[in-house]
Amino acid sequence: QPPMFSAVRVDGKRLYEYARGGEPAPVPVRPRAVDVHSLRMTYFSNPALGQRSGQQVALPPRVADYFAEGRYRWNPDAPEMRVGHTMAPYAHDPRLPALQLFVRSGGGVYVRTLIHDLGALMGCGATMVSLVRLAQGPFRVGRDTIDAEDLPYIDRIISAMRHADSVIQQGGVPPTQS
Repeated sequence: QPPMFSAVRVDGKRLYEYARGGEPAPVPVRPRAVDVHSLRMTYFSNPALGQRSGQQVALPPRVADYFAEGRYRWNPDAPEMRVGHTMAPYAHDPRLPALQLFVRSGGGVYVRTLIHDLGALMGCGATMVSLVRLAQGPFRVGRDTIDAEDLPYIDRIISAMRHADSVIQQGGVPPTQS
């Protein structure tokens, strides 16, 4: 089921507009069929039971720094966890079980909702702490993306893209480097 903070339209208005205005959707939002092509657990740990399985995939340094220093950093002084409390202070609590998943899915999959539903199926609850999107449609990170550090040079990037486009439009193929 799409979450309230989503771009799904109900009666001509996006759900996130209702949610931000503190209004419920005028009609129930029905669950939708989505395609999850693969769901693979790459790592699991349960410190309380001394269990560990798989190899933890390290987050890219910029992402890891955000979670170490940002609003999702673990707060050892947080009050006791309760249903309904935000998970932010507990997100990286080393005492809690954690797992990493690799999800390959079609469009319309809300990964945060998928994680919530998996927790409900396991009877323990679950929340998503971080998401690294490796692809969106035909676009791949590292192949079709621009790093933030390169943004000061965006004029050069746009110029190169326009040149490549003009060569392709004229029926030519940009030369490859040997």
